[in-house]
Amino acid sequence: MTRSFRPDDLYRLNIATDPRLSPDGSRAVFTVQTVAPAKDGYRSSLWTVATDGDGPARQLTIGARHDRRPRFAPDGRSIAFLSDRRLHVEEEPAAGEAKDREDGDQVHILPLDGGEARRITDLPRGVDEYWWSPDGSRLLVKSASRESTKDADSKRRGITAKPKPGDAPESDYHFVDRLGYQYNGTGFIYHLTGQLWVLDIETGEARRLTDDPAGVGDAAWSPDGTEVVYTTNLRPDHDLELRAHLVVVDVEGGRSRRLTGDAATFGAPAWLPDGKTIAAIGGYLPANFYVADLWLIAADGSDAGPEAGGRNLTSRHDLMLATSMNSDIVPGEAVRIVPSADGRWITFQAPKAGSGELWR
Repeated sequence: MTRSFRPDDLYRLNIATDPRLSPDGSRAVFTVQTVAPAKDGYRSSLWTVATDGDGPARQLTIGARHDRRPRFAPDGRSIAFLSDRRLHVEEEPAAGEAKDREDGDQVHILPLDGGEARRITDLPRGVDEYWWSPDGSRLLVKSASRESTKDADSKRRGITAKPKPGDAPESDYHFVDRLGYQYNGTGFIYHLTGQLWVLDIETGEARRLTDDPAGVGDAAWSPDGTEVVYTTNLRPDHDLELRAHLVVVDVEGGRSRRLTGDAATFGAPAWLPDGKTIAAIGGYLPANFYVADLWLIAADGSDAGPEAGGRNLTSRHDLMLATSMNSDIVPGEAVRIVPSADGRWITFQAPKAGSGELWR
């Protein structure tokens, strides 16, 4: 017997997002978002399923808080993910949401042969995004932390210990020296420039790799794990001029080189298997102000001249690559491009007739 839809049916919606394949393609892991009416919010958990359809999906995490961004390790034996769960097994009843805590989300690793998930990062300002190194021994993480420990980070940011009873109240003034200083809902963000850190998974040691005034956007490891490409705005007036330049940095020595000219606005970089070329979505202003194309850029910096360097692969096609499908339930997923193992093809998403399609 059918019935009409009721408002409380919204509580029953389970939304699957962010699917990722295992290295051998036999399994997928994804996030399931559910409604938590008693918490006046949402919760998310990780699930896995065989790609051949043999058997039902299996839940990997309990979903008491927010587990998201699952990524298989290169050997396929474990899954890393972001979570705002606490350090201890006992959940803190009064623990706030991740958006209300400075340590936010941290990276955890879950072994697929059994055992509890292990928290491997402890950065004071949390982790916004992360990427496995090709050999699985390190993680590249993006964090707004200034230092690797809470005390050192607070000192670097000029934060003193909380006043004791009877002491003068702590000052609440803000010294703002840039235009992009506040977001609705988030609050002050002028001091939250995400930088790249390299984390040794075995030792847990975290080392900051970048210190760009405008912060870092997207990033990707080179095939041999010795370099990282990332996006940032290199202009001194980065709050006034929209740019997204490509930069490569040496993971061990910290030396960097610029790959694109001043008018560049690129995102979602990905290395081709030869390690000599980087594919990215975007282009050069003013031609690519509203249109994003797929470009190939030399990794040695030879395309970083005053002209629009590199090779545009999609200019003759009526496609808008930097587009994802949004909804009022879940936001659109980040734009990605995936080169084939032999480097002959690049797969990407672009809309057609109101739906997101895969192209290559």
